[in-house]
Amino acid sequence: MLDVLRDQPWRKELDLEHSLIYEPDNAWTCLTDGSHKYIYFTLTGEQQLFDLSNDPHELIDLAKDPGQAELVSEWRNRMIEHLSIRGERWVKDGDLCIQEESQKYSPNDPRYKSEI
Repeated sequence: MLDVLRDQPWRKELDLEHSLIYEPDNAWTCLTDGSHKYIYFTLTGEQQLFDLSNDPHELIDLAKDPGQAELVSEWRNRMIEHLSIRGERWVKDGDLCIQEESQKYSPNDPRYKSEI
């Protein structure tokens, strides 16, 4: 918190997740650095990438643009690195996994281990 109070960068990325709570078929995890936002849909393997600086309303999905493949790959690799500590349910053989069902508990919740 001292960095925030000193107007210094707090962290490079923020992660967000959406799971079973609201819609059982709409589960995703996301990373953003404030200028870009990468979303990975865990039940389908679909991905999205938005340039928040030039497209703050997230109308243009860069993941669909072949000319942005390198940037999409960079963000996917960031997500792989971020989720790899969760184990093979999330990352296997160096790539993101598609999950059969939405996760019920946070990886930090003791019940998470019994769910696997």
